[in-house]
Amino acid sequence: MAPTVGCVLLRKGEKVLGSSRRDNHNDWGLPGGKLDPGEDPRVGAARELFEETGIRVKPEDLVQVFERTDGTNDEWFAVTYEATTWEGEPTQQPGEGLVEWVEWEAIERGSFGHYNRDLHRRLEIHTSYVPMRRA
Repeated sequence: MAPTVGCVLLRKGEKVLGSSRRDNHNDWGLPGGKLDPGEDPRVGAARELFEETGIRVKPEDLVQVFERTDGTNDEWFAVTYEATTWEGEPTQQPGEGLVEWVEWEAIERGSFGHYNRDLHRRLEIHTSYVPMRRA
């Protein structure tokens, strides 16, 4: 089985919560990362969100909105969840990258741009997703 990556999408109007890479503050993506062996993807995505941004979400409140397997040689499997409620304010965490509300374009230019462009297109097509609200 390929390593699994869990990401969490938080939206605020037209912006999304982005986290930069630790070593390149111009390389933006969604908060997320590799799951621990045997870890439930929702639990891991919520853990990664907290570790990178200080924001807490309940894993059971996360709604899966996208997934993708690397088509070349199954090097990884990624799943993205959306949260519409959360606790806390985005804050840069020790040892992590920057955390900011950014335009989709910044996320689409990052290291995982192809995945994030497809995610963005999918969300635009499925307009049933409601804008996020803070808890």
